[in-house]
Amino acid sequence: MSSCDNVRQDFSIFFEIRSNLNSSLIQKGVKMDRSTTVLFRDLEEDQKSRTMQDFPLLIFRQFSTKENGKRPRSLTSILRRSISDSVERNLCHRVGLHQACREGLVDLVRTLLQGSAPTINTLDEEGFAPLHYAARYDRAEIVKLLIEASADLNICSDGDNKFTTPLQMTARFNSPDTARLLILNGADVAKQSNYGQQALHYAARRGNLKVVQVLLKEGKARANATDNENSTPLHAASQEGKLNVVEILLQYGANPSLSDNDGYTAVHLAAKEGHDDVLEKLLYTASNVGVSCSSILNKMSCLHLAVQHGHIKSAEVCIKYGADTCALQDDLSSPLHVACTNGHYDMAKLLLLNEASIHDEDADGMTPILRASLAGNMEIIELLLSEGAHISPQADSRAPSPLMCAVKRGHHCAVKFLLQHGSPIDLRDVNHRTCLHVAVYSSEAETLRTIIQAGGECLLNSRDKNDKTPLHYAATQGNLQVSHFTQPARKHSYFQIVQELLIAGATLDIKDEDERIPLHCAVENGDLPCVRVLLEACPDSIHATDFRLQNCLHFSASHGHLSVVKYLVDQGAAVDSRDDERLTPLIQAAFCGCPFTTGVLLDQGAKIDATDKNGCTALIAAASQGKVKVLRLLLDRGADLRIVTTDGKNSLETAITNGHQDACMEIIKHVRWKEALPLYNRQNSFMPLKRLIETFPLVAKVVMDKCIQSSHHLSSDEDYSVTYEFAYMNPDPSLLSDGRVFFAPKTMLDYGREELIFHPLTIELMRCKWQHIGVRFFYMSALIYMFYLANLTLYMLCIQDLYLLNPSRPVIPVRQGVCITAHLGAWEIVITVMTAVYLLIEVHQAMSEKWRYVETSNVVEVSTFSTALISTLSYSMGLLDENKYIFLVISVLCGYLTLLLYFQSIFESGIHVTMLFVVLKTLGKVAIMFCILIFAFALVFQLLLSREANAIALNMTMNSTLLEEIRKDPFGRVDLSIMKVVAMAIGEIEYTRFFMDQKLFSPTLSRIVFLAFCVMMPIVLMNLTIGLAVGDIDSIQQNAEYKRLSLKIDVIHKFKEKLPLWLLHRLHQSESVRRPNKKAKNMLQKIKGLGDKLVSGRSKYTAEDEEKNVVDQLSKIFASKMNKQDNRINSLSSEMKEQRILLEKLYQVMSKNEARRSLSDD
Repeated sequence: MSSCDNVRQDFSIFFEIRSNLNSSLIQKGVKMDRSTTVLFRDLEEDQKSRTMQDFPLLIFRQFSTKENGKRPRSLTSILRRSISDSVERNLCHRVGLHQACREGLVDLVRTLLQGSAPTINTLDEEGFAPLHYAARYDRAEIVKLLIEASADLNICSDGDNKFTTPLQMTARFNSPDTARLLILNGADVAKQSNYGQQALHYAARRGNLKVVQVLLKEGKARANATDNENSTPLHAASQEGKLNVVEILLQYGANPSLSDNDGYTAVHLAAKEGHDDVLEKLLYTASNVGVSCSSILNKMSCLHLAVQHGHIKSAEVCIKYGADTCALQDDLSSPLHVACTNGHYDMAKLLLLNEASIHDEDADGMTPILRASLAGNMEIIELLLSEGAHISPQADSRAPSPLMCAVKRGHHCAVKFLLQHGSPIDLRDVNHRTCLHVAVYSSEAETLRTIIQAGGECLLNSRDKNDKTPLHYAATQGNLQVSHFTQPARKHSYFQIVQELLIAGATLDIKDEDERIPLHCAVENGDLPCVRVLLEACPDSIHATDFRLQNCLHFSASHGHLSVVKYLVDQGAAVDSRDDERLTPLIQAAFCGCPFTTGVLLDQGAKIDATDKNGCTALIAAASQGKVKVLRLLLDRGADLRIVTTDGKNSLETAITNGHQDACMEIIKHVRWKEALPLYNRQNSFMPLKRLIETFPLVAKVVMDKCIQSSHHLSSDEDYSVTYEFAYMNPDPSLLSDGRVFFAPKTMLDYGREELIFHPLTIELMRCKWQHIGVRFFYMSALIYMFYLANLTLYMLCIQDLYLLNPSRPVIPVRQGVCITAHLGAWEIVITVMTAVYLLIEVHQAMSEKWRYVETSNVVEVSTFSTALISTLSYSMGLLDENKYIFLVISVLCGYLTLLLYFQSIFESGIHVTMLFVVLKTLGKVAIMFCILIFAFALVFQLLLSREANAIALNMTMNSTLLEEIRKDPFGRVDLSIMKVVAMAIGEIEYTRFFMDQKLFSPTLSRIVFLAFCVMMPIVLMNLTIGLAVGDIDSIQQNAEYKRLSLKIDVIHKFKEKLPLWLLHRLHQSESVRRPNKKAKNMLQKIKGLGDKLVSGRSKYTAEDEEKNVVDQLSKIFASKMNKQDNRINSLSSEMKEQRILLEKLYQVMSKNEARRSLSDD
């Protein structure tokens, strides 16, 4: 191809698509002129093959984008450069090897191959090598050049045509000469593509006979080669109807009986596609080689395939070679069934001429005439009847009649034909339905008229097995099968059917097995036109009831059909009628949840508090189903919230039990919320607030908010007050006989409701409880215990002075006036009595709490009192003075730990005691994990550092000094070694004593073990313990307030459970009134206020304080958000200014360029 031809081709392409591009380029802002042509030559080959919708964008980019920061050249300069390149210059520097092979440029290919040819086996963007293109376009001479240049003959492509070889390309695009050349040079004919297909598969499918001959004769390709689907070349040729290819494949031994993965042979595919010549050739060849044609035809039934696709000639060939016309598929359908289903009259006639059975039933029990009736093909029906098919089912058959089938599908012409040919009109199916029932169900008005005109009036009041008439069906189908997406004509057809039945004389008051009349069905489905027609025909039916005594209004209200309810009410339906469950339409509307229906019934005077036999009102019904809108409507209309059901539940309790949070919230937010929230339900032991805290804390918070009431004074007024109502949080003990009512803060604590614990109402309740119980009992108990502990401590000191130190020595002067032997006896009696009382209290607590009693504080207290009792009763128990002193020391130690536990709960600083015990718990966990290392190092040190072991190993003389050292050796025994290792882990290393002053039999090993010990125990263990302790303390400090409140709640709750009923009544407080702005008028009030602060551990806190804190916090958040928004607006404004300046500059440059271009064109 010459350079001039290239230019001519470029211009021809341009003029072909210029009209298509003009509109797109105008939309892109590019003006078409004569210089646009040059762009087509500059495009690569793959760009030329792109779609037309992508090409305008390409041209637009040529004009509108910059390359390396420079404006692109004008169209005139591009055209000038194009002509110069294509006429005056060599194309070798612009055309690659792939394009040259594709275009058949032999000289150019030879020139490109003479130098180094690095691209000879390289794949281009399409995934092909140069040899692929040469093979595709049958460039035999180029193929020779590539082969001589050592091109890979079996190179595989990539991309969409993955694993395609050059030989397969010749097979696909009918290049026999190139195929022969590749085969002679060693190309692999058995190479498979991505789908397992060989070159022979491609050639056979496309009917490339010459390539097939080359592959079979010269390439020795296997005629029965299979791909991934086990399909052979014969399958491919037969499916495409390539008779000449099939013949040559059969000559080379192709087997027509081989099956693919679907079980199809080549015969099946030929029959399916209707290639009768190929089919006959295959069967003829199979019969000549001794293969049974009937076995091939009847396996997967070739005749069925031919019949299904309407290939008559193929079916004739199948029958000619022995296909069974009565063969059955897996669904037991015969070829005649298939022909009747698909409406192939000539095929059915052919099958009947070849003795096909007309009485066979498929898996659904359908005969050919029934299939033909379902298809509505009168010609086939007439053909089957003429051949003896039964127009009505046999007496022992459960199959439907042909008339039923035709009616079901709405083929009114077929229905008329069957009735004219003697089909009984009164036949019934297994459900006792007549053809009139089926016609109504199928919503075919024309079919209905046909049946009625043919004598179907006798079927108007016929009943099915459920005693439903055709009018029941019509009323039921009105809205049951008609959705919002159904065409209006379909909706109208049901109304038309009802009218047709009424005109024909259908009875309106016939009841089915549920004693429902057709009007009930229409009302239940909300079909207003049908309801109106039926009610106008029989006005008295509006009061008809079914077996549950439900009337029309019950049905419509229970399904929320507003328009039907309005119509029935206007026609005089009783709005307060009751069924056998004593349900009213209003209660059923509430169950349904339709607020509009409920409003209509209320407007018509329905009793809002009417109850059913279970005591359920409309309000309780709406609450049980969570219907918030209906609930709100009923509450606004004045529904009674105090009514309870027979099991004692009101509307709120019902909503809580059924898990409807929105319904609970709606009730609580109503102005009459207290009517629905009893303090305690004695009937079912139900406590609403307790259940709200457990299940719906948000609702509980609303209840608590409503329990805080502020006075009408200004917040800065001295008379301003806040009233906290505790009736729900801490009910009166008289509600139960034993007074053990629930304590709301304890429930919050058990369920982790932290937000409720910090609610102002909870905080105020705990403050009041602590003032009434903590000050009176806990502080008094702490003082008594401190008195007891002081006596026990002084008693221990006196015992130490009198007995253990030196009994003969005079008493220490400081304690001489206290520690007198005569006083010790009285002392012991006092301590013994107090200890016994404390132990009795602990025994009573253990019996009350059982397993809950086992906790740290109780164990420490029992240890204190039991050891103290043993020490004071030591003489009667026969204990030595040393043992008595041991028990006394343990008692005093545990006693002070108990005192710490007292401080933990009664003082603000008790949080530090909590930190102590948490850190001790963490330390215990770490010690358990590291006890293995402690034991290991103790054992090793006992072996290496034992004084006795080293003396024996070093043959040292056993003198008195050495024996004394051995006796005092801390590593002499394993138990002593363990204690010493623990001391070393804390910091008592003593390196000089054990590793320098002492002689060791293995000093090097001892020092290495000591170094490992220092790294693992004092450093790692201690740092780990400290880190965990710091983490525990941080977590406690973060939740310090929560921990403090939790301790107080636990203490007060446990104490209340131990108090008698009369004392609970005495300490009960139903509300608290705080006056935050009232100043103390005298010294007594000031002292009392100071005491309140010390006891509560915090300043006065009201709901207004919380509101102020929330407002302040929201104000800060709002201010920060506004600042961020201002920053964003300023940033956007600056960016828009920069964009505007840039656009102005761009417009100026473009205007100058346009002016220069106009001058150059002129």
